[in-house]
Amino acid sequence: MKTLVKMTVITGLALLVFASSGCGYINKVRAKAEINDGAREYNNGNFTAAEKHFKTAEEIDPGNPKAWLFYAQAVNAQVPSIPDRAAALRAIRAFEAAREKDPNNDVIYAFIAHLYDTSLGDQDKQFEWLLRRANLPGVKDDVKRDVFYNIGVNKWKDAFPLTTRWTDLTKGAARADDPMYHIYMRSDMPAEDRKKAEAATAEGMDYLNKALALDPEYANAYSYVALLNREQAKLADKDPDKKKFLAEYQKNIDKFVELNKKAEAAQAAAAAAAPAAADTKK
Repeated sequence: MKTLVKMTVITGLALLVFASSGCGYINKVRAKAEINDGAREYNNGNFTAAEKHFKTAEEIDPGNPKAWLFYAQAVNAQVPSIPDRAAALRAIRAFEAAREKDPNNDVIYAFIAHLYDTSLGDQDKQFEWLLRRANLPGVKDDVKRDVFYNIGVNKWKDAFPLTTRWTDLTKGAARADDPMYHIYMRSDMPAEDRKKAEAATAEGMDYLNKALALDPEYANAYSYVALLNREQAKLADKDPDKKKFLAEYQKNIDKFVELNKKAEAAQAAAAAAAPAAADTKK
């Protein structure tokens, strides 16, 4: 009798384990079906319907990181092009929830940074999330490079309007093709604006140099280093320093042109080689 009871208990436990594992498998299948339905709706531009399918997938299979990411993307797709703070914050919350499920997915960080930039106009938060993306374990060098490049470009965009606003149009060259054109600042430029322009220029140069350290042949980075050289020249007090920075400007412009020509030559060579390669396969 004791043996029968013992065997019955063991059998009951086995059935319980099987039922639990079977239920988990069924939920994964159901969640996958919801994700597929959501993907079809998303690709057809029906983002609200897609959101509902992905939300259901989250609820059925909470451990599936794809469900959380796709849900966030569907919410993000509904953020209007005209800045809408409530819609942007809703999308950010969805991406942050997706990040909890997949903390090393760098794409999530890129989406959040983009929302802070385009919808909320919060550059500090944008850069914070970009840098968090760059510092993720195992992130590729080209991702880091692009993060550093984008921050460098934005820093130039911060500096340029300030120096342009306070350019002394009575000094310097009269022709736009002369390096000394619009290279002097007005004496009444506010100290606060000068400080902001100097800080943005220095930070932009630092980030662009980080990008070039990862990829010394990153042509576009040289173009913005050159533009920041001009900002350095504008903010320099003495003519010898202005000319030194303008010489750096020209050197980096030349490097930009050189790398673009090199890339064009490589593309032309590849295009010329393609027909020959196709002929050999016939």
